[in-house]
Amino acid sequence: LGEHNMWCKMSNFELGVRVPWMVHVPGVERCSGVHTSALAELVDVYPTLAELAGLPTPPDLDGQSQAPVFYADGVTIKNRTISLFAKPAHTPGPRRPEPSTSVPC
Repeated sequence: LGEHNMWCKMSNFELGVRVPWMVHVPGVERCSGVHTSALAELVDVYPTLAELAGLPTPPDLDGQSQAPVFYADGVTIKNRTISLFAKPAHTPGPRRPEPSTSVPC
């Protein structure tokens, strides 16, 4: 039942924060079926796709384009990534409280 007996993405465990990213870049045949160990974050998706499409990107984006990874082997843009899964402040411990059945006046 998943990592640490958890069934969905609700933690910062490594398997809970991984997201597969499959991209086809027309005209770049060396990418077809290639896997990479380059690190990327979800904020990198927009800058990467914009660069690959030849579109301008705003200068204040949080992400970095991963486009160089598609053109050469062994390219690494980031050496670490950050993941955050925030629990609501009212959550006591690992389980959420049962919803109240009372009706507010």
